Amino acid sequence: MPEARFGKKICKWRMDFIGSKLVDSLPPHLTVKRRFLLKQNISIDTLKKVLDGFSFPKIIAKNNKIERLGEAVVIRIQNIKLKKYHKKLQGLLKNIAISKNPEYEDDCFAAHLTLFRDPKNKLSPNWNSIDINKIVFNKICLYEIDPSSKRCFAYKIKCRYLK
Repeated sequence: MPEARFGKKICKWRMDFIGSKLVDSLPPHLTVKRRFLLKQNISIDTLKKVLDGFSFPKIIAKNNKIERLGEAVVIRIQNIKLKKYHKKLQGLLKNIAISKNPEYEDDCFAAHLTLFRDPKNKLSPNWNSIDINKIVFNKICLYEIDPSSKRCFAYKIKCRYLK
């Protein structure tokens, strides 16, 4: 999750453009691991224990770009270490989880923060209204997300601050 000050800016910007501060029922965030399912007989407590062993420092992303990824308008995060953290997490989860979209993992992982969805390509926001040059991400969270394509809910399971 980005620092609170930046997260509030993103929420305000979303309200201005789409009338909601959430996208897919989630606050502004950078995805380090795409959606997955736990393998049979693996509990959420096992997942929490695995994630307790996953650690990295605050992420500082500079020289970011706003672009479209399909129907989403995103901030593409420029930080080489993110690929390393993504691969580390992939390794930790390989025996307990199944990726829902493995084609977007590993070398195809695209670090981004979704600003909003614009399926009809109708919105033309003022990109200069947010300073995206330097973004600090200082919290890591695990959410359970509605498995349907509607993504109606997201429950926070666990969060901790990064040092």
